[in-house]
Amino acid sequence: WLLGLSPRLGALASALAPAALIAQAAGRREAGEDAAIGVTQSALFALGILLMAQAQSWRDFTGLLFGTALGISPGEVAMMAAIAAAVVGALLLGHRALEASALDEEYARLAGLRPALLRLALVALAGLAAAGAVRLLGAMLTAALLIVPAAAGLLRARSLAGAMAWAAGLGLAGCTAGLLAAYHLPNLPSGAGMVMGCCATFGLARVWRALRG
Repeated sequence: WLLGLSPRLGALASALAPAALIAQAAGRREAGEDAAIGVTQSALFALGILLMAQAQSWRDFTGLLFGTALGISPGEVAMMAAIAAAVVGALLLGHRALEASALDEEYARLAGLRPALLRLALVALAGLAAAGAVRLLGAMLTAALLIVPAAAGLLRARSLAGAMAWAAGLGLAGCTAGLLAAYHLPNLPSGAGMVMGCCATFGLARVWRALRG
């Protein structure tokens, strides 16, 4: 953005650097993946604030921080659709290898797979997904869209494939409900509405699981 280039392309490019850092740190015994994500996120978020401080006005970054789902252009919709298609296609092609590596690294090595490389690929796909969603929700809320529907899917399904399907469906339902609420209700930011919609689906999934025992 400071160089006059598209911030979307910058987001796509910068998604790969933290993916490599997280995958490398997570592969070491002294640092788990959660710690690696926390440290990397904190460091890069601070770096982003330092870069933003070089601009003349913080208001220029309001949409980047909080998203503007109701103001995106057709070109941006096409870019997000292309990113989503690429991520889903990669997951379909590498689903078995990624699943084996995530659940049992020792088995994956015996099967001739490379868990470290697969971990890097998985985190890179998550980074690309985040870069695609940042225009909708902003940098502050994008992580919620990656975490909350997945958590809800795990409450509803008994298999990994089922959890992925439920996560996609509940995420779509929650985002649609939140976007409609933001469109019709005054003073409701679209990004916050979409995240709250997803949180509502998570709450319903918890209630359903409690009733089923």
